[in-house]
Amino acid sequence: MEYDIDLSQVRELSARLSMMAGNAGDEAQHEATMQAAEYIKRQLEKTVTTWKHQVDFEIYEPGRTRRGEFAFAISTEDDVWNMLDQGTKPHKIEPKNEGYPLRFMAGGFRAKTRARVFGSYNGAGGREQVRAMFVKHPGTAARDWSGTSVRLFADDAARLALKYFNQAIDKIFSASGWSSRRGSLR
Repeated sequence: MEYDIDLSQVRELSARLSMMAGNAGDEAQHEATMQAAEYIKRQLEKTVTTWKHQVDFEIYEPGRTRRGEFAFAISTEDDVWNMLDQGTKPHKIEPKNEGYPLRFMAGGFRAKTRARVFGSYNGAGGREQVRAMFVKHPGTAARDWSGTSVRLFADDAARLALKYFNQAIDKIFSASGWSSRRGSLR
């Protein structure tokens, strides 16, 4: 999932700061972008809180956009999460070992996740054991967490990035003896 968050205010301030203090604007912009990425990663992690296995999300920094902003991508190698995110078509399921039937619980199943919802709930398995030589699975509706996260959290992430950018500026100026609020020496 790549995120294109409107950081025009951060970019503008970064350019001004870089003229005054070398690469300080870039450092502050990078820190602000990574804080926004961490925020979105935490939202994605909410989709798996009740899962039995651990899903790891990683933040990648592919570089800068054409507009000069730092970019980031969040991904996971987890097959189950990706399958639920993208959904599946109807398909046939057969046993791995030929001659042995599939065995699973059916009736009363309730999924732990829902489409476009950032949360995870107590699911329910089936109530009775079923054996079959194959199953025609109806497919899984896409949860679309990756697309939804871009739409839902882009504005929040941009506000958060601006907040962290301002904090980084304050830290840079206070370390150098300048007050960023007044524009003068302390």
